[in-house]
Amino acid sequence: MIMEHINRDNFALELKSILVSCVGKDYARALTENEEFFNLVISDVEETSAWNDSDKRHRYYTDDDIRLAIGRAIMWKFGIDF
Repeated sequence: MIMEHINRDNFALELKSILVSCVGKDYARALTENEEFFNLVISDVEETSAWNDSDKRHRYYTDDDIRLAIGRAIMWKFGIDF
């Protein structure tokens, strides 16, 4: 099965919007523009959300999927088991 990837430009806007409410505009921009952080979060969402559903018509992810992926990326980066 060939996996269809999430549109990176749209995802960046959604990620930044969620981060702004947590860390402010400047840090949200910096985190979103950090390639390692961005790739960790988007990959996690693609792998763990309904985006990876085999039925293309029902592929989606939610803000909660992004929030959880942010948390997992931070925990992974600091070596925290979850």
